[in-house]
This record gives sequence, C-alpha cells and structure tokens, in this order.
Amino acid sequence: MPSYKLIPTPDDDAKTENHEQLVEKLSARESNQEFRRGTIPETLDGLREDVFWFDYAIEREFEYETLDGEHTTKILEKHPVIFLGGEWVAIGNCNKEVEEEILDFVGNNFVPGYSLEVQDLEESTLRQIIEEAPEIVKADLNPAQDSEPEKISGKDRRSLQATDFWQRYEGEPVEKIKVKLPNEDREVTVGFDKHGIVILYERSLEMPDQVEALQHVANNIISKYAEQQYQKSLTGGN
Repeated sequence: MPSYKLIPTPDDDAKTENHEQLVEKLSARESNQEFRRGTIPETLDGLREDVFWFDYAIEREFEYETLDGEHTTKILEKHPVIFLGGEWVAIGNCNKEVEEEILDFVGNNFVPGYSLEVQDLEESTLRQIIEEAPEIVKADLNPAQDSEPEKISGKDRRSLQATDFWQRYEGEPVEKIKVKLPNEDREVTVGFDKHGIVILYERSLEMPDQVEALQHVANNIISKYAEQQYQKSLTGGN
C-alpha cells in the first residue's frame, strides 16, 4: 500500500515552470558523487504544469556473499516526489535520514530560500478528520486512564462509530486512524497518523489516481485543519 508524507510549500515561490528541464538537469546520472543522488528523468510524468512527479535516486553500497567470498556492489533506491499543485508536495514514506535528504533536495532546487518540513498531524487534526469522515474503519487510541491498556485498537469493515467500542473510547487521544473519504469520482480509504504519514489503502491505484487522492487529502482536509509548517532558510532565496 503506498504511503506518503506531505510537505507544505509556498506556492508563489515554487519553481514548477519548465520543470522538465530542471528534472533533466538534476539527473543522478550527472552526479559526481561516488554514490550518486538526483532525479531519474525518465520517471517524470504529470497531469498539468504544476502537478507532476518523478523518482529521486539514491545509490548505496551493498555487500553480498557467494561461494567465492564477500563482494560489494551498488544498489539503487527510488523515492517518489510528487508536486500536487498549489501549496503541497508529497514524498514517499521513508526513514528520517532519507526524508531530510529529499527535503533539502526539493528545497534547494524547487523552493529556494525555504527550509521545508514534513507536516505533522496534531491529535486535534486527527479528531477533525474523524468528525468530517463518513466512516471510520480503524482507530489506534492511547487511553488516558491508568486502568486502561496503554494502547488500544479497534476496527470494523463498515463503520467503527456504530460499535460499543467507539461509544466507550471515542473521546480518548488518537494516534492513528483509517477512514473512508468521499471523493467526486470514487470512495478512497486513507490512513493518517500523528507523524504525518498518509496511507492509501487501494492497492490497484495507478499513479495518477494516487496523485488525485493525495490532492484531495492535502487541499480538502489537511489544509483546513493543520497549520502549514515552513519557514525561510537562513541563507535566503535566489
């Protein structure tokens, strides 16, 4: 299941015009580093001028063993970067080291002058999503009372709101939720957690469908309830 993190960006300062040339210029194949980093230009695709995506490449050393002994080679990691139009970029969910590298790459090359951050989701934001969603199918909660378990999880294929579990625990702090969201063309099941990870549970979603689902999440949900987090960098922009 594809999972992403959302990054708020200042729309007026993002360099999305002529992005084809920029993605080509930033190709990992042009890198002089021993372990190359950069774009994979042939993965570039899009829906319109300001809605496009490409893979960010990271080469790493890989050790393996054969009957002839130990060997090393280079392997390739690919991480999707999606410009959603407006004030949002999405990146594939990854570890903190890779996340910071991609944030620096996007900031330095596409949004110069800004220090970008992944959008965390406060508990209050998750609560707002619950109130707006027509159906909750799963929720991870952290009960405040010592007599309750430290963490509890409930799920229902129809709607968790109709269960005794939800009647008992709906007021407890929320850590992660999985909800069905109305969309113009199709119902999308999406997971959110307090670390800002957004999970699309439809396995068969092609990339354009994933992008449209992320646009819906970013523009119609997160933008309404979460304070967007970005700031000017110390070096300033060009």
